[in-house]
Amino acid sequence: PQQATRSRDVPEFSVDLSSAPSVFPGQANEIRMVLCNEGGDLCGRDTVLRWYAPGTAVHPPPRLCAIVAGASRVRGADGVDLRFSSRDARALAEAIEAAAGRHFGPQNVHVTTLTDLAGDEPASAANLEAAFEALTSSSPDDVLVVYLAGYSVDVGPEHGHLAWIPSGMNATSPAIPEGVVTAAQIARWSQAVPAGSRLIVLDTCATGPSVTRLDEAVPAGGETSRAAHLLHDQGGFVTAVSRASDQASFEASGGPLGWW
Repeated sequence: PQQATRSRDVPEFSVDLSSAPSVFPGQANEIRMVLCNEGGDLCGRDTVLRWYAPGTAVHPPPRLCAIVAGASRVRGADGVDLRFSSRDARALAEAIEAAAGRHFGPQNVHVTTLTDLAGDEPASAANLEAAFEALTSSSPDDVLVVYLAGYSVDVGPEHGHLAWIPSGMNATSPAIPEGVVTAAQIARWSQAVPAGSRLIVLDTCATGPSVTRLDEAVPAGGETSRAAHLLHDQGGFVTAVSRASDQASFEASGGPLGWW
């Protein structure tokens, strides 16, 4: 049979990994290549290569680094602030410190807590970004956990679809996406954090401009699933969410903490 000929040249490109923050020196590294569209929300299958980085292998004790944020002072579509987001965040931060301290050692656990409760730094976009910047000295052996509680909105593909609303904002503000924390921002901030294992938990409900009626039909696909793909492909995160994609959820009480 005739040998097939390529109709187009195969593109070639090079990537300098010498300054990549999450490279393990002196040992094998898995390099994952993903082909995406310009918007970053449609990606093909990945290809994994093994690359031995130059240098001497160093294995410091692994640390667990957590950024835990809960915004309660956010006015929703019903005109009522959330009641439990800040308390949920603080309770989780305390649980992480207790559990991770036994596994990693208390000296190797770093938790940043951002809430609307007294004694904590405010759950603002600036403080969240600063928390990521503070972890740029972590190592590839470290574990990064990010937890966001509160309201979320769909801000479109150019911003990574999903956004978390910081404290003090109105979830139905026409100024959105200005001031919110988008999935694209989180992916970008996390790229400077060397931690090799990453988990993000979105303990949020859907509201704001993307939902006008509780019985409104929502297109299939879902901003949550698209945001999860972006956080995985561009930020390296495994994503856990508290609601099904494109389904509204509601804060309920029944104890000292909230549940969706």
